[in-house]
Amino acid sequence: MNFLIIDDEVEACRNLQNIIQNYIDTDINIVGWAHNTVEAEEKINLLKPDAIFLDIDMPKENAFEFLERIYPFTFEIIFVT
Repeated sequence: MNFLIIDDEVEACRNLQNIIQNYIDTDINIVGWAHNTVEAEEKINLLKPDAIFLDIDMPKENAFEFLERIYPFTFEIIFVT
């Protein structure tokens, strides 16, 4: 499965990817990171992930506002915060 990590904190993205790939499941493919919802929308359209890890508290637009704006979507969501 292809996953996209969406979090405004670079270190949080790095840590989450490390935990997933080294301790959870080596078959999970992290296709990229996005650090705001504008970038996230662009990467979702480009990369077509199967699922996203989505930080709830983001600047300018939180996760729920973002999902409402891009609805409908075809990926699964895992909230991280």
